[in-house]
Amino acid sequence: MAIIFQDTFTEAGSDTLLQNHTPDTGTSWTIVIDSVADNDLEVESTGNYLKCDSASSNDGMLYTADVTYPSANYTVEVDNTNVDTLDDYQILAARIQDANNMYVLEWLNDRFILYKRVAGSWTTLDTAVSPSVIDGDTIKLEVIGTAIKGYINDVEKVSATDASHSAAGKAGIGVGDIVTTGGDMSSQHYDNFIVTDLGAAGTNLQINIGDAWKEVPAAHINIGDAWKDVASASVNIGDAWKTIF
Repeated sequence: MAIIFQDTFTEAGSDTLLQNHTPDTGTSWTIVIDSVADNDLEVESTGNYLKCDSASSNDGMLYTADVTYPSANYTVEVDNTNVDTLDDYQILAARIQDANNMYVLEWLNDRFILYKRVAGSWTTLDTAVSPSVIDGDTIKLEVIGTAIKGYINDVEKVSATDASHSAAGKAGIGVGDIVTTGGDMSSQHYDNFIVTDLGAAGTNLQINIGDAWKEVPAAHINIGDAWKDVASASVNIGDAWKTIF
């Protein structure tokens, strides 16, 4: 695994529109959807986080995290530092091919929804009611092959199997009226955005599950209902560390 894009949303001096801000790791940010074209996201220079530059009803933005993506298997995560309610939607995206083709994880403080967009049409893949997203939670969207999953603090909440988008595309972040009509830009805040490449098929760690060997992204295995990193190719079984290969 390798971090290919990271942004702590740090700016010295004055607030900076996200499209003019340079990430810590990676190339740049690009607007891919601007539903009203009168608002943006900006990096707040005092608190060093990403925020809406102003409150606006029925408005939304989506940006791509620009960098070379080594594979189509990766995670997109962010710390949700200010969770708003009602119709102020928050968004992570993966495998963005263009404005009309992508996977999206959308949430409020009481809703968690996984979508795909194909040729401009949105389809709901999975929904979790009352996931209890609170300030400071880390939200993550994961795409591995045809497995699309959403997490809160590494606990899986939504999942789907879908083969609509197999190319890497780009990861993204957004707010408001993109998927859900009437969504607003308001008080949503983000921090610590990270895209982690998980490796191409055929190059990953193999572990035995049942009586078959399964491929998992390099030293990344499912324990219970959450994906955990393990040191090298070792995992704790019972009370001892065992080497797996």
